[in-house]
Amino acid sequence: MSDKVNARSKAKCDVLRWDKGDLDLYYSCTGQWLQNLVVPYNLLNYVCDGFNACCHQTEINKFYNDLVTVLNMSASQPILVIRCNSSKPYWTAELQQLKEDSIQAHLALAAVGKARHGWWNSLRLHA
Repeated sequence: MSDKVNARSKAKCDVLRWDKGDLDLYYSCTGQWLQNLVVPYNLLNYVCDGFNACCHQTEINKFYNDLVTVLNMSASQPILVIRCNSSKPYWTAELQQLKEDSIQAHLALAAVGKARHGWWNSLRLHA
């Protein structure tokens, strides 16, 4: 059992970086590949009764797998793929605290009318 767990943990883990990809090219590729996909319209007429196993489950699974393959193939060119955990998280607890302090200071400044004179302004300028 532990060998299977180790094999899974060592398995390749990739992440699609949609924010770094060319979405227009992805949409174009997806459209071209989907036009070649055979849609099993005959499945719309099947009726499953609750007593017998669905005889068209294989066709549904094949169509689903074909659809997933098309989407994956479309993303293979224009969308950047990186390894899991390869990028460092840049947002830390210290940055979060600085953000919260900045928001509180802004709200306090707005509450006093965004003063440009006096002790509040000198505090703002030297902070």
